[in-house]
Formats: sequence, structure tokens, C-alpha cells
Amino acid sequence: MSADDLDEDWAMMKRQSRARIAVVDDNVVLARLAGTLLAEEGFEVLVCSNWLEAHALVVVEEPDLVLLDVTLGDGDYGWQVLDHLKLDPSTRRTPVILWSGEHEALHARAYAPFAEHGIFVMTKPFEFDALLATVEDALRQYPPLLRLAARTRSDDVVADGDLKRLTDREQEVARLIARGYSNRQIADALVLTTGTVANHVARILEKLECSSRVQIATRTLDRESRLRAANQEDSGRLLA
Repeated sequence: MSADDLDEDWAMMKRQSRARIAVVDDNVVLARLAGTLLAEEGFEVLVCSNWLEAHALVVVEEPDLVLLDVTLGDGDYGWQVLDHLKLDPSTRRTPVILWSGEHEALHARAYAPFAEHGIFVMTKPFEFDALLATVEDALRQYPPLLRLAARTRSDDVVADGDLKRLTDREQEVARLIARGYSNRQIADALVLTTGTVANHVARILEKLECSSRVQIATRTLDRESRLRAANQEDSGRLLA
């Protein structure tokens, strides 16, 4: 898709309505201030101050963009929220703007592929004009209409056959990776050595042509989601 196409879609989306934005920050004053300023620009704003509820809020409310503080609760739980959002097939296409006052920690973990996955970075404190520009840029690159349509594109869904190429043990390992298990935790759960788990992971990466554990998790969750949907349809037909 060309830059002109993106600009045209973004312009159409702005004409129809402003985007819905979720602000996830336990600094209530900052969250309300950002929410008020964005609302004055015509955006619909949702505020979440509890990081434990953030993922569920995004799933239910389906915002077009998430503003996410890295420092939540008594630690950097914003990273955990980000992992949940990007591993869940229903939310991984939602762009996220990460912000934090811990500049060094933020930039240490922010790497080039972030933008490819709809992740943008801002440091606190910031001027509202800079925030608005980042919001506009994120929504221009990831227009809601394109993001929602992409969920159903067949070329973006991995065929069940790809995962069926894995052995039963490899599928078990893949499911645990999708649940966020480390190699040590997988070894304990399946009564294996960490070396054996590492070998399984390497074979899974090769068979699925993945470059990271995140991709393994994403494909596994995709398949499980489709299987659940198919089972629900079958149950519905039986009850009809």
C-alpha cells in the first residue's frame, strides 16, 4: 500500500469520526489531563488506572489506539500489558504509544522493529503538541478501518497445517510458549531438561519459519482462537 493510499484512508477516517483512545496510566492527574486535552481535539477517550484491567478493557472496548505508561503499579508492568496486547490476536493490531519518565530504561528496550508492530515511544514530560503529533502519526500509519479489515484477511492467518507439522511434544512446547513460559518453566512442566526444550524450540522456529518466540506464541494463539470459534459454531448447529 502506497503512502498516498494511507493518507487517503486516514483522511476518510477523520471525516467519519475521531478515533477512540484508551489511556492506561495510574497517574490519575496526568491521565485525566491527557484525556481532557484529547477529548477537546474530538477524540473519544477511555481512562484505565489499573494495569491488571488494561488488557480486558482493550479487548472489550476495542480502542483505535492505546496510550500506555511503562511504570504501572509497583513496577514496570506496562511492559507486561504490552506483551498481552501484542500476543492476543484480537488486540495485537491496535497501535500503542508507550510513554515513561524513565528515559534510559524506555530507550534501552525500544528497538527499531517497534514501529513495524505498531509501537511508538514518547518520554515524559512532553508537550501536548508532541503527544498530538504522535497520536496523529500512529493513527495515520495504522488507520482503524485498515486494522479491523486486516483481522479477517486470509493471507494473514496461518493455516492449521503449519502447526500440524509439529510433533505432539512440539505442540505442547508451543502452547506453553504462548502462555509465556520460559525454557526452565517448560522443562519443569513437561519433565524435560532445558537442553531438550531448547532443541524443541529451535525445531519449532525452523518448521514454522519464525524468528522469535513471540511469533510462535502468536501463531499458536491464532490457531487456538480459530479452533474455539469452530467448536462454538458446531455446538450452535447441534443445538439448532
